[in-house]
Amino acid sequence: MKFLLLGLALVLAVLGISLVWNPFAATPHRDTSAARVHIQKEQEGYRIIRNGNPYDIKGAAVTDTSMLRRVKENGGNSVRVYDVQNAQAWLDAAAHYGLSVILALPIKQQGNGIDYGNDAAVQAQRALVRNTILRYRHHPALLMWVVGNEPTIFVEPEYSNFFLLRKVLKAVDEIAVLVHQLDQDHPAVLVHAGFFPKLLKLTGIFCPNIDLICFNSFSAVAGFIKKLESAGWDKPFFFAEFGSRGYWSWKETDWLSRLEPTSFEKARYLQSQFQSLAQATRNKKCLGGYVFLWGIKNEYTPTAFSLFAPGREPAATELVDVCRKAWLGAGSECAAPSIAYLNLDGKKDEENVYLLPGATARVGLAWVGRPSGTLRVRWELHEERGEYLLSSYKDQKQELIRSDSFAIMHESSPIVATSNQSSGEQLFDLQVPTKPGPYRLYVYVANDCQKVATANACFFVQPD
Repeated sequence: MKFLLLGLALVLAVLGISLVWNPFAATPHRDTSAARVHIQKEQEGYRIIRNGNPYDIKGAAVTDTSMLRRVKENGGNSVRVYDVQNAQAWLDAAAHYGLSVILALPIKQQGNGIDYGNDAAVQAQRALVRNTILRYRHHPALLMWVVGNEPTIFVEPEYSNFFLLRKVLKAVDEIAVLVHQLDQDHPAVLVHAGFFPKLLKLTGIFCPNIDLICFNSFSAVAGFIKKLESAGWDKPFFFAEFGSRGYWSWKETDWLSRLEPTSFEKARYLQSQFQSLAQATRNKKCLGGYVFLWGIKNEYTPTAFSLFAPGREPAATELVDVCRKAWLGAGSECAAPSIAYLNLDGKKDEENVYLLPGATARVGLAWVGRPSGTLRVRWELHEERGEYLLSSYKDQKQELIRSDSFAIMHESSPIVATSNQSSGEQLFDLQVPTKPGPYRLYVYVANDCQKVATANACFFVQPD
């Protein structure tokens, strides 16, 4: 009997089967509660299949669980979540509203918390990723895993960085393999920042196990897709972030302040983005997208990326109405107001407005169309610090995230425009600060539905 058992053990060892049961072993276990998701290749292109049915992403990038209800109410069906530390709360809340989640795994960007040339650091990160997958792989709200959000953003795709890029991309691909080993029900997606042909080619070479490559893009959707086609890209993709133009593309003043479009101008641009996205989705060239950002994000300005306006409670802007129309096919019963323009002493931003210290400036504000009910205007004056204007994108981003207040802030008494008043210019006075330097005037116009339009204007106080 002893020799029989020994012989059996040898046979099992040769076959790679262990006699020791390990409750933590990585097995491609399937749970009946998990949503089964895969990318299906069709004659014309690709589709997401979720629980046996085609699934078109109508998504929003969200950073606050309190905003999930509004995604659902406005016709969205999926959210992108960056907060893996509170993943359980996010997934549970999304499931409550019938939303799916693409969840970021704890994978850092090269040069921003990790050096992919350090094998020990890479293995430590891999262990965290493994634990995350095992913990959440069976949640019914899970749609896909993000196996890297712009992991190479701080590494230029040049020949001198080839070996470092290879290390990053191979580490990401190894995590995609890990996803497939531990979870057969949810694809692994890699997110790149914008269109970089060299990086796309390297990704194709070193990341063969990635199911989808997605893009954070704030340029025109139609133009971006044409660039992909011209590069010979024929694989499935979607937009992990899209929306209004990024602030780095805005026009600048003489003193380098960037000129932000009004929420009305952003809404018109976002509408064209959705139209291009819908066309690409119908042609099965694209699997959908996540509008950025469903909430409030203070990056460069509090309104640069935000679909909601800051206040006691986040207030929806025209951009939310655009999302609703795209997702549901119908607009809101009470639309947000729209600001036509904001100027100072009759001058627009593009004219480089210079004001004298302590002077009184005349602010001109006009809205679009005939408003219903009452409009209330709130304004704030912010001092812009020079280091924001001169720093690099990376430093600027970090600095702005750390700063949520400015030294100077004033609030006017409400300016009321009743429904029987025709659209036109509303004027009010602004006391110019005595301290020389760059400033930005923010204006928020709210209607009776607590929806808000936003605009801001830049000016420079000249030295005496």
